Amino acid sequence: SPFATTIVSNIYEQNSILYITPTSNSNTLTNLRFEQVFRMLPNNNARGEQLARFIHNLGYRTVALLHDRDQTNYEISDAFASTALDELGMGIALQRSFFRNLGERAITKLAVELYRSRHKFDAVVLITNDDMGLRLYRELRLRGTQKPVFGIETMDTPAFWKALPAIHADYAPQADLYLPTIFDDRSIFARQFLDRFEARYAMPPDHQ
Repeated sequence: SPFATTIVSNIYEQNSILYITPTSNSNTLTNLRFEQVFRMLPNNNARGEQLARFIHNLGYRTVALLHDRDQTNYEISDAFASTALDELGMGIALQRSFFRNLGERAITKLAVELYRSRHKFDAVVLITNDDMGLRLYRELRLRGTQKPVFGIETMDTPAFWKALPAIHADYAPQADLYLPTIFDDRSIFARQFLDRFEARYAMPPDHQ
């Protein structure tokens, strides 16, 4: 968990032990500027910021923002909102947070609220995990929301994609869904991926 990772990083720093965390996105991990602690992934501020810029680059200007109350996703949604509103001039027509154990009735209520909202938006941003994301995505499409939906990489799982064709076939055959993955295309590993992708498909990946 982000909390546990931050706690142990303090112990490693005090004992001069090199600590490299391969999966933590927590903002607090490197905020203390420890000399022995390193991350391998962008923090949640960067994830939220880049998600906002990606959506903005595609031409969307006003969104509905839905996120769960997990610490990680709070941090992502805060960074997204800050970048969208303060730097990009975007609008957030509707923002709702929820617990991951949200019941089916509450999910339906949220989806109906979104569909009937008087506030106009041209895309939905969904920041949660794959299970909750799938339940909410299905309900959004079932209740009539046809706007593009942008999720995050934690929704990008085999279980999510396996269930997706049936949802689109039944409720939203023309709907768009984006689950962007953030990476630094200047790194040597990213360049290797880009070179292999372009060699195989004769076109660059559609990242922005």
